[in-house]
Amino acid sequence: CSVGGVSSPATVINSTHVQCPAYPISARSRSLQTGGFFEDVANAGTETLLTGTSDRTVKFAMDGQLFSSSSLTLTYFASPSVTSISPSTLSVSEIRTITVTGTNFRTDGVDATIMRLGSSTSTCTVSSATRLLCPFTAPAQGIALILELSLNGGVDFEGHNSVFLLSRAAKPEVAAATIQSTFTAIDITFASPPTDRAAFRNAANGSASCGTDSTLPCHVITERQLSGTFDCGEVLATESVGLLGAGAGCVWADNSTLTVFLGSSPTLTLTDSLLLLNNTIMRGKEVSLPLESTTGQLTLTAPMPLPVPVPVIQSKDVIGPCDMLTLSTLLSSGAAGRTLTFSWEVLWNDTASTITEAQGAALNNSINASFVTSDVQTASLAAAEVPTGTIVLRLSASNWLDLLVG
Repeated sequence: CSVGGVSSPATVINSTHVQCPAYPISARSRSLQTGGFFEDVANAGTETLLTGTSDRTVKFAMDGQLFSSSSLTLTYFASPSVTSISPSTLSVSEIRTITVTGTNFRTDGVDATIMRLGSSTSTCTVSSATRLLCPFTAPAQGIALILELSLNGGVDFEGHNSVFLLSRAAKPEVAAATIQSTFTAIDITFASPPTDRAAFRNAANGSASCGTDSTLPCHVITERQLSGTFDCGEVLATESVGLLGAGAGCVWADNSTLTVFLGSSPTLTLTDSLLLLNNTIMRGKEVSLPLESTTGQLTLTAPMPLPVPVPVIQSKDVIGPCDMLTLSTLLSSGAAGRTLTFSWEVLWNDTASTITEAQGAALNNSINASFVTSDVQTASLAAAEVPTGTIVLRLSASNWLDLLVG
């Protein structure tokens, strides 16, 4: 075969067909030398086709020397260039017409122009040399698809790595936000399929490598997954983090469970809700819409039954006139993961009491002054503060769940 004066061995398919190699003129240099094989002289000259077309005469010789007088014309078309597609994002299984914008699209109508995204192909309508209209059905899975075009009816495709279409699955859904039985942590669970462990995180939430905003997510997300214990501010709104207490931390127990560990002195109550950050969590193993704050408001569910405070007084039953009165609440329980709040009362008018109202009031003030903060669990009173006689005390305890027992 001779293509444009460059000879190459032909492959005989049958008595009526032969296969002739055709050199690429825009992918690499072509030979200016004739009579040799293309493979041997690939770097002998230069020729590229940036726009328009270029024709080559094709001839055939049975003996490799005497070429036929008749010939065919092989037409090269400049490689198409794609600058953008619209829309560039579809929901899974969505059917749309994709507008492809670029240059060097064929308008002669001889061969079909085919768009390929992933494994799906589409025959395009050529609106102009710079615009294609291609019907397309997005795949059922969220994925980033590189655009490829063929100007010769699907025989050859050229990839355009800078242009891709996102098929995005639905955003993940929160199944529950459940307080653990210890009341020291909260499990936020997501419905199937599992999440990407907040690999998406946009620039506002600390990302610098990709995903500058919610419209430009990371397409390779595995290296950005949150691992180990991390700052809850990566996934929760500031107002929610402020309820968790000092030193709170978050960890992905698995791809479907985010555990929030409360810190010291948390102020979170059962009536509060947690707010997940906008555009932070997507589905795992596929591109999806990120969870939005409008659906990320989490109502807390507590384990039932709720812990009931059980106040217990530890003290000697009988003390001498020179002894200290030591009172302790250490055996009390039902704090629900935090500290109990205690209230002491001297029951001077109880039938078993032998002290006066004034003595009871003075002792009551001394005891409550000794347990002025909830972290004090043991206190001692000097003998001078304790009246002689039978004293009846009542200890009341309440927890942060607003359950009071006395």
